[in-house]
Amino acid sequence: MTQSRQEAIKSMLWSDGHGLEIGPSHSPMFPKREGYNVDTLDHAIAAELRAKYAADPTVNVEAIEEVDYVSDGRAIHEVIGRQHCYDFVYSSHVIEHVTDFVAYFQSCEALLKPNGVAVLSIPDKRFTFDALQQLTSTGDVLEAHHNKAMRHSPSRVFDFIANFASMDGVDTWSLEHRGPTLLRNDVTAAKAWFDMASADPKYIDVHGWRFTPTSFRLLMHDLNVLGLCSLREVQMSENGSFEFVVSLSKQGAGTGRSRIDLVHGIQLEVAVGALQGLAPHSAWAAEALRQHA
Repeated sequence: MTQSRQEAIKSMLWSDGHGLEIGPSHSPMFPKREGYNVDTLDHAIAAELRAKYAADPTVNVEAIEEVDYVSDGRAIHEVIGRQHCYDFVYSSHVIEHVTDFVAYFQSCEALLKPNGVAVLSIPDKRFTFDALQQLTSTGDVLEAHHNKAMRHSPSRVFDFIANFASMDGVDTWSLEHRGPTLLRNDVTAAKAWFDMASADPKYIDVHGWRFTPTSFRLLMHDLNVLGLCSLREVQMSENGSFEFVVSLSKQGAGTGRSRIDLVHGIQLEVAVGALQGLAPHSAWAAEALRQHA
C-alpha cells in the first residue's frame, strides 16, 4: 500500500517524542490538538496569522494553533533559548525562504538531542514555479552566511519574479505533466521589485534558494566537509512531484556518494526537467523523457 504524504514524513521521525515544528502556519503536520508534544516557531503570533489568512477561502484559520516562539531575526536556537532539547525538528517548505541556509542547519544541530532528526519537506524546483531558476550553489549559501544575511538580495528578488514559471496553467506539477513551462511575469515588473528591494531594507518573501534532490545533497556534503554542519542524511523520499523529503541526523551515514558523482547526478536531474518543459515542442525531447520515465 502506498504511503500518504503524512505517513511518509512521520515515518522518518519519532512522532511521540518532543518536537519543534517551524513555520506550521495554518497547516501543522503535528497539531497540538491531536496530542503531539510539539513547540512551534512562526513569523507571527496566532492572532496575527488568523488575521492574515481571514479573507483567504483556501485556508482553514481554525487550524492555526498558538505559537510558542516568534522568529525575530536571531538564529532559531537563540530564539528557543535552549539546546539539545528536541527529538525532532520539522519544517515544510521553509528552507527555501530562510535568509541564511547554513545558520538554519546549525540551529537544528544545536537544538536536537544526540539521536534527534531534522526532517524537511523541500520544493523540487523542477516541478514548481522555480523550474526556470538557477540552482543554489555552495558559494551562494556560504556568501549569505558570511554576510549574516537578514533578507534576500535584490538580485534574488529580481530572479524570482522574472523567472516565475507555470506548466499547464499551474504553479506546481509532477513528472506526468507535459509542459510547456512558461514565464508568468514581465521583466519590467521584476525590475520594479528589484528597485524596491534595493531601496528598502525590509525582508521580501521569495524563494531565495532552489534545489533538486541531488543538489541539496551536494550542499549538505559540502557543509559537512567544510565543518559547518555535522548533520548527515538518514533518508530521502522523492516521487517525481513538487517536493522531496529528507531526514538528517548527527548519526546519519550520509549518501556515500562522491562530490563528482553528485555533480553528475544534478546534471541528469536538470536535464530531465528541461526535457519535460521542451517535450510539447520537440519529438526527440518527448521520446527522451519517455525513456527516462
